[in-house]
Amino acid sequence: MKLLTSILFVYVLASCASHYNKPQLSIRNSSMADPYKEQIRNVIRANKLSIKKCYEEGLKQNKNLYGKIILKWHYIKGGIVTKTEVISNTLGDDIVAPCISKEIKTFIFPEPGDDKEAIVTFPFVFSPN
Repeated sequence: MKLLTSILFVYVLASCASHYNKPQLSIRNSSMADPYKEQIRNVIRANKLSIKKCYEEGLKQNKNLYGKIILKWHYIKGGIVTKTEVISNTLGDDIVAPCISKEIKTFIFPEPGDDKEAIVTFPFVFSPN
């Protein structure tokens, strides 16, 4: 049976913001040490432009587009994402969430430690202002 590490991140993305709020997070499995949390945050920060581009594509269809997308992804040794899933989407569009899911699959995350697979749940909140 695979050991799974579940990580909960809260991260706010604003299309016009020049910086991102620091995510709040909690770890359900103590085997995921603090350095791993920071490494995962760094991966998201390093790829924030690709996430922002997804949101900007949605804004082309609806200039007032706002809401929250909760994504879950699994990754394995080597930091490779094997699966993404949209848990919820309050944006009311069908462009942004699939775009972010596709982008997440290209990111390389830190090794999952002793676990064979890590699961990350990450809410993205978007606002045009």
